[in-house]
Amino acid sequence: MILWTSRQFQYSGRALWLWIPFVWLSLIRLELSAQQYTRTELSVFNNLGQGDVYSISQDSLGYIWITQQHGVVRFNGREFFQFEANPSDSTSLPTTEVYHINHLPDGNAWFSHQKGLSYYHRKENRFTNYDHRQGLHCDNILSTFAEGDSILYAAHWYGYDRIRLKTFTTEWLRPFPELQDSVLRNRSFNLPNQPKQNPYDANQLFSLHRNEIYVLDKTTLQFTKLTDFNIGQNPSLKSAYYILEYEWADATTMLINFFPNTGEIYSYDLTTKKLTPIPLFEDKALWISKIQKTSEHKFLCLEQSLGPFWLELGTGQSTLIDTTLVGKTFVTCFQDDENAIWAGEHGYLLRYAPT
Repeated sequence: MILWTSRQFQYSGRALWLWIPFVWLSLIRLELSAQQYTRTELSVFNNLGQGDVYSISQDSLGYIWITQQHGVVRFNGREFFQFEANPSDSTSLPTTEVYHINHLPDGNAWFSHQKGLSYYHRKENRFTNYDHRQGLHCDNILSTFAEGDSILYAAHWYGYDRIRLKTFTTEWLRPFPELQDSVLRNRSFNLPNQPKQNPYDANQLFSLHRNEIYVLDKTTLQFTKLTDFNIGQNPSLKSAYYILEYEWADATTMLINFFPNTGEIYSYDLTTKKLTPIPLFEDKALWISKIQKTSEHKFLCLEQSLGPFWLELGTGQSTLIDTTLVGKTFVTCFQDDENAIWAGEHGYLLRYAPT
């Protein structure tokens, strides 16, 4: 049986209005140009976990899930349920340091964490856990990508495991098979940083390896390098150290954030291999950890200290959602199906509800 704790909230419909008496909670009304938001601040006092917020997501039933360095919670608009690890219960999570949740259409989910994988059975409210003892080539799983109900790709420190779910047999896919095992297991070589499904081609998984973008073809199971940035040597990227984040603008164009920078991100044409800078905030090196496309030309982005902001690609205009933030260190953000924006930092969660 899964252990969980809850804290009661009052709410009104799907707007998820929060009112929590006798605990620390701050509601601030913000106005930026034509858009207004109400900011709600949540912390451990509201039954969140502790540490950095790794991910914020929403399942097919409308629940909001938050994973942290020390906690996993689910919000139903009225209550926060906290899932706890119980070493004596094989149907509970083996750890609450969960990096990513892959929500499935039926409400079940794959949890990726430092002790392997956990499959969440929604109706029974229990987990089935997998690690190296079931054939995984690494227990530190970053994220997963489901291919129907038969194949699962698990990104880990040493590449990918391709898992046949009916038998749970695994195949280790190496980005650099020519390298010896002792070198291959070095994270700087093999770590599939920022692994993502290509939204325009279901047969491709993208990821960063050694500061270049590679694609894994699911048919051939081969990796191909798509870029040749030569960070540190390329005149346009001579001062950069690494790639922080990327996102598709369309089928042939990506947005890429290098660090350090001088207040811009780059548009990258996959066909011509051309990089074009897009100025955002002058004279500030931007640590952009999240770029999420929300409409044809609009992107929700997250900068480490500035917080969430909007980017209009057609006009190049960038607009901060909250100009009052000071001393924050944001990690991730998410826009739910009510257009509320959730932003997570170390031990805190901010929710911006449009008004």
